[in-house]
Amino acid sequence: MPEPFRILAQVREDQLGFAADPVGQFDGPIWAKHKWNSPLRPYCVANEVICAELGRFIGLPIPPYAVTYPEGTEQRFWFSSLKFSFGAREDRPVLGDRVVECLPEVAAGIVVFDVLVANADRHDENLKVDNMNAPTQVRVYDHDQALFGGGSTPTQGIPRLQQMHGRLGITGSTTTGGTRHELLNHFNTNVHFGSWCHRIGEIPASFIERLCDSCRQYELSREAADEAKNFLNDRKWGLREILNRNKQEFTGVEHWVTL
Repeated sequence: MPEPFRILAQVREDQLGFAADPVGQFDGPIWAKHKWNSPLRPYCVANEVICAELGRFIGLPIPPYAVTYPEGTEQRFWFSSLKFSFGAREDRPVLGDRVVECLPEVAAGIVVFDVLVANADRHDENLKVDNMNAPTQVRVYDHDQALFGGGSTPTQGIPRLQQMHGRLGITGSTTTGGTRHELLNHFNTNVHFGSWCHRIGEIPASFIERLCDSCRQYELSREAADEAKNFLNDRKWGLREILNRNKQEFTGVEHWVTL
């Protein structure tokens, strides 16, 4: 099991004596990265919530989050991902080849998951590792460009889900948009892909349906929620076929094992 997330807490000067509280509690803020729906990313919160729940369901190391309701702002709600740390190590962009070599199983899970949600934004700063050259842990976050798309995808909303049907969705092509997946070119085997396809296939349809419906409170229309349900429930069973059909995109895999 990976090391638990080290969530960063803020403590003001007037709170420094909190440790003396005999009850062992005090009210204080937690650092988080906040995102909200905007004209450029109208599906931001729904994309983030759906992907975070699905990713954590299959066991990917996705940071804890909450949907928060800020006061004194124009936004009704935020997707708030808790800021985490690997101790004193400086956050830096990942090296895709080192992630795949040192963490081959979880790297495979990241790619298969990103195919599931058609994530067009897995660049070198949307993963974090504890050590650039010899990572032993990785964290997976930032999914506002997945599913319904966002600012760097040429199409958004229901039309994007329809366009992604049967496509790999992570290559940065003209239709997919975004960037080519950071890990895509670095695999020399697809041996771990099948087990992640199996995990994803075990996600209950009812879980997906409730999850998508719950995002209607985050400005997702009924039609969009229904389209997401159909997309994800169809795609979870079609992952093997999609990966097999696009095996040439995994440029480092010389001997592809049919999934």
